[in-house]
Amino acid sequence: IHKYHLKGEKAGKVEILTDRLPGLPDNIKLNDRGNYYVGLSGSRLPNTWHILEVLAPHNIFRKFVSRLVSMVLVPAKFVNQIFPTDVLMMFEYWCANLEPIAHLTPPYGLVIEISGEDGEILSSLHSTNGAVRFISEAVVLDRWI
Repeated sequence: IHKYHLKGEKAGKVEILTDRLPGLPDNIKLNDRGNYYVGLSGSRLPNTWHILEVLAPHNIFRKFVSRLVSMVLVPAKFVNQIFPTDVLMMFEYWCANLEPIAHLTPPYGLVIEISGEDGEILSSLHSTNGAVRFISEAVVLDRWI
Protein backbone atom coordinates (compact mmCIF):
# COMPACT_ATOMS: atom_id res chain seq x y z
CA ILE A 1 0.00 0.00 0.00
CA HIS A 2 1.42 3.35 -1.04
CA LYS A 3 0.93 6.62 0.81
CA TYR A 4 0.71 9.82 -1.25
CA HIS A 5 1.27 13.01 0.72
CA LEU A 6 -1.13 15.80 -0.27
CA LYS A 7 0.24 18.59 1.92
CA GLY A 8 3.06 19.42 4.27
CA GLU A 9 6.78 19.11 3.71
CA LYS A 10 6.34 15.76 1.91
CA ALA A 11 3.59 17.05 -0.46
CA GLY A 12 3.66 15.20 -3.76
CA LYS A 13 5.88 12.40 -2.44
CA VAL A 14 4.93 8.72 -2.47
CA GLU A 15 6.14 6.20 0.06
CA ILE A 16 5.37 2.57 0.75
CA LEU A 17 3.13 2.43 3.82
CA THR A 18 3.27 -1.36 4.00
CA ASP A 19 4.19 -4.26 1.76
CA ARG A 20 3.60 -7.02 4.30
CA LEU A 21 -0.12 -7.72 4.14
CA PRO A 22 -1.72 -11.03 5.11
CA GLY A 23 -3.84 -11.03 1.95
CA LEU A 24 -4.90 -9.24 -1.21
CA PRO A 25 -6.07 -5.68 -0.43
CA ASP A 26 -9.23 -4.26 -1.91
CA ASN A 27 -10.53 -0.95 -0.53
CA ILE A 28 -8.96 1.24 2.12
CA LYS A 29 -10.99 3.44 4.49
CA LEU A 30 -9.66 6.04 6.92
CA ASN A 31 -11.03 5.68 10.45
CA ASP A 32 -11.50 8.36 13.11
CA ARG A 33 -8.14 7.53 14.75
CA GLY A 34 -6.10 8.30 11.61
CA ASN A 35 -5.58 4.62 10.85
CA TYR A 36 -6.88 2.63 7.90
CA TYR A 37 -9.22 -0.33 7.57
CA VAL A 38 -8.19 -2.59 4.70
CA GLY A 39 -10.58 -5.21 3.36
CA LEU A 40 -8.70 -8.26 2.13
CA SER A 41 -10.44 -10.04 -0.71
CA GLY A 42 -8.18 -13.04 -0.32
CA SER A 43 -6.21 -14.13 2.73
CA ARG A 44 -2.75 -15.66 2.82
CA LEU A 45 -3.08 -18.67 5.07
CA PRO A 46 -0.25 -21.05 6.00
CA ASN A 47 0.02 -24.13 3.77
CA THR A 48 -2.65 -22.89 1.35
CA TRP A 49 -2.61 -21.13 -2.01
CA HIS A 50 -4.88 -18.50 -3.50
CA ILE A 51 -5.92 -18.68 -7.15
CA LEU A 52 -5.47 -14.92 -7.63
CA GLU A 53 -1.87 -15.08 -6.41
CA VAL A 54 -1.20 -18.00 -8.73
CA LEU A 55 -2.61 -16.09 -11.74
CA ALA A 56 -1.12 -12.68 -10.84
CA PRO A 57 2.35 -13.11 -12.34
CA HIS A 58 1.00 -14.68 -15.55
CA ASN A 59 -0.62 -12.04 -17.74
CA ILE A 60 -1.76 -14.53 -20.39
CA PHE A 61 -3.70 -16.60 -17.84
CA ARG A 62 -5.35 -13.50 -16.35
CA LYS A 63 -6.44 -12.40 -19.83
CA PHE A 64 -7.72 -15.90 -20.59
CA VAL A 65 -9.85 -16.03 -17.43
CA SER A 66 -11.28 -12.53 -17.96
CA ARG A 67 -12.08 -13.23 -21.61
CA LEU A 68 -13.64 -16.57 -20.74
CA VAL A 69 -15.90 -14.87 -18.20
CA SER A 70 -16.81 -12.23 -20.80
CA MET A 71 -17.58 -14.89 -23.40
CA VAL A 72 -20.00 -16.51 -20.97
CA LEU A 73 -21.49 -13.25 -19.71
CA VAL A 74 -22.28 -11.58 -23.05
CA PRO A 75 -24.77 -14.24 -24.25
CA ALA A 76 -26.19 -14.63 -20.73
CA LYS A 77 -26.85 -10.88 -20.49
CA PHE A 78 -28.34 -10.81 -23.99
CA VAL A 79 -30.74 -13.67 -23.29
CA ASN A 80 -31.55 -12.21 -19.88
CA GLN A 81 -32.61 -8.91 -21.50
CA ILE A 82 -34.97 -10.72 -23.87
CA PHE A 83 -36.28 -13.43 -21.52
CA PRO A 84 -35.49 -12.34 -17.95
CA THR A 85 -35.77 -15.21 -15.50
CA ASP A 86 -34.55 -15.71 -11.96
CA VAL A 87 -32.29 -18.56 -13.06
CA LEU A 88 -30.59 -16.46 -15.75
CA MET A 89 -30.17 -13.54 -13.35
CA MET A 90 -28.56 -15.85 -10.79
CA PHE A 91 -26.29 -17.32 -13.47
CA GLU A 92 -25.25 -13.84 -14.62
CA TYR A 93 -24.51 -12.81 -11.02
CA TRP A 94 -22.63 -16.07 -10.41
CA CYS A 95 -20.37 -15.58 -13.43
CA ALA A 96 -19.83 -11.83 -12.99
CA ASN A 97 -18.71 -12.32 -9.38
CA LEU A 98 -16.37 -15.18 -10.32
CA GLU A 99 -18.19 -17.61 -8.05
CA PRO A 100 -16.61 -20.65 -9.76
CA ILE A 101 -13.18 -19.33 -8.77
CA ALA A 102 -14.38 -18.61 -5.23
CA HIS A 103 -14.58 -22.33 -4.57
CA LEU A 104 -10.85 -22.59 -5.30
CA THR A 105 -9.95 -20.22 -2.46
CA PRO A 106 -9.86 -20.84 1.29
CA PRO A 107 -13.14 -19.98 3.06
CA TYR A 108 -11.80 -17.06 5.05
CA GLY A 109 -12.59 -13.37 5.50
CA LEU A 110 -10.25 -10.75 6.90
CA VAL A 111 -10.23 -7.01 7.64
CA ILE A 112 -7.16 -5.37 9.13
CA GLU A 113 -6.55 -1.99 10.74
CA ILE A 114 -3.15 -0.53 9.86
CA SER A 115 -1.39 2.46 11.34
CA GLY A 116 -1.53 5.60 9.23
CA GLU A 117 2.01 6.45 10.33
CA ASP A 118 4.07 3.30 9.81
CA GLY A 119 1.71 0.71 8.27
CA GLU A 120 1.90 -1.73 11.17
CA ILE A 121 -1.12 -3.98 11.69
CA LEU A 122 -2.96 -2.79 14.81
CA SER A 123 -5.98 -5.10 14.83
CA SER A 124 -7.82 -7.60 12.68
CA LEU A 125 -11.25 -9.15 12.27
CA HIS A 126 -11.45 -12.74 11.02
CA SER A 127 -14.21 -14.90 9.58
CA THR A 128 -12.63 -18.32 9.94
CA ASN A 129 -15.65 -20.35 8.83
CA GLY A 130 -16.16 -18.52 5.52
CA ALA A 131 -19.52 -17.04 6.49
CA VAL A 132 -18.08 -13.69 5.39
CA ARG A 133 -15.44 -13.77 2.66
CA PHE A 134 -14.02 -11.60 -0.14
CA ILE A 135 -14.34 -8.55 2.09
CA SER A 136 -14.19 -5.39 0.02
CA GLU A 137 -14.10 -2.75 2.75
CA ALA A 138 -14.91 -1.97 6.34
CA VAL A 139 -17.22 0.87 7.37
CA VAL A 140 -17.83 2.08 10.92
CA LEU A 141 -21.46 2.66 11.94
CA ASP A 142 -21.78 3.84 15.54
CA ARG A 143 -19.81 1.19 17.45
CA TRP A 144 -20.00 -1.51 14.76
CA ILE A 145 -17.58 -2.26 11.94
